[in-house]
This record gives sequence, C-alpha cells and structure tokens, in this order.
Amino acid sequence: MTEALSRDELGDLTILEGLPDEVLDWLCERGERVVLDSGDRMFERGQVADALWIIMSGVVQGFEEV
Repeated sequence: MTEALSRDELGDLTILEGLPDEVLDWLCERGERVVLDSGDRMFERGQVADALWIIMSGVVQGFEEV
C-alpha cells in the first residue's frame, strides 16, 4: 500500500532534520510511503537497487538466503 508523504513528516525525522523545505518538497514529490506488514520483503535478491529507503518507524531485519 502506498500513501503520500508530507514535508512535516519528513522534516521531523532526525536524519533529515535541518534540510531546506525545497529538498523536503523534492523528496515528497518523488517519493512514496510504502507500508509493509510483518514478514513482507522490501526487495528481493538480484533486484536492481534503484530506490532510497527511509525507515520512518518499525524494525528491519536483514538476512541472506544461500
């Protein structure tokens, strides 16, 4: 499920704190919120790395299947 982002939400994140409004607006215009449920995968092995992920809340577990 995807939802729109807002400048206020992004500006409240420590990692983005202090960025100019123009940069936050740019991120909002080009980004989307992706809501994942427990057990969902953000991406699969071999998938092209063509996105920037900013984790706004929750926990991420990483592992490699061999």
